[in-house]
Amino acid sequence: MATREMGQDEMQGMMREMMENLFTNMMPEMMLKGMMPHCIEMMMPAVDKGRRAELVLGMIGKLVEQGASGMSEDEKANLVAKVIERVQSTG
Repeated sequence: MATREMGQDEMQGMMREMMENLFTNMMPEMMLKGMMPHCIEMMMPAVDKGRRAELVLGMIGKLVEQGASGMSEDEKANLVAKVIERVQSTG
């Protein structure tokens, strides 16, 4: 079975496709599951205790807003209920 060498344009096209797949499918979840929680663990202790509540509320608000994007009202209510349950069981 004969193989052929890939041309530069074909190679660049494959690389572009791989990078698009990485950024649209893998990167967001990797960032949200691994990098962001790690960053918060490292940075939050350095923030003045008096400002933490404001920062935490802002982050939770943005997470719920974006997390609920495109959801029905019932799905949004379910998400908010889960967030409230998690917040109440933490600490």
